[in-house]
Amino acid sequence: MPSDNNDYFFHECLKLFAPNGYFGVPHYTKTPYYRFNYNHVVKINENGQFFNFLIPLHQFGTLDQKRVDYYREMISRKAMPTAFSLSVLDVIKPAVCSVGKEFPSIKTHWCLANYLMDGHHKIHAAALEGSECQILSFLSRSASVANESELDGLVKILGSV
Repeated sequence: MPSDNNDYFFHECLKLFAPNGYFGVPHYTKTPYYRFNYNHVVKINENGQFFNFLIPLHQFGTLDQKRVDYYREMISRKAMPTAFSLSVLDVIKPAVCSVGKEFPSIKTHWCLANYLMDGHHKIHAAALEGSECQILSFLSRSASVANESELDGLVKILGSV
């Protein structure tokens, strides 16, 4: 949930980037999102860290509860539903150090944003069950803020998490 203990924008992002210069507060997403592997750090190298997000296009309150319950039942029987997303990779780093006098040890954030196109009920059911759900994701190389080497390296990173 926005601004909770696991919100990237209220925690890790602030370790590298200062709050918004105009408003003076962290970026507020205004929407809940799913975050993969938030309980452990995924380092890329000595100064890079990887973050993986799943952004639903339909909010939890708009989902059909009967459909969510249907997928919860499937998942409880060890079925593994598949959702579909479109993704972009943003490799970001500050141009200047505005957090302190020196750059922190982690200088680069690799943020993979998966925009959920289909499977909202499946993903929500899996989250409620504390279970996994497969995601078929297509990465837009042209819309990503990353170079070719970083885009090619994403496969290796995803294979290690």
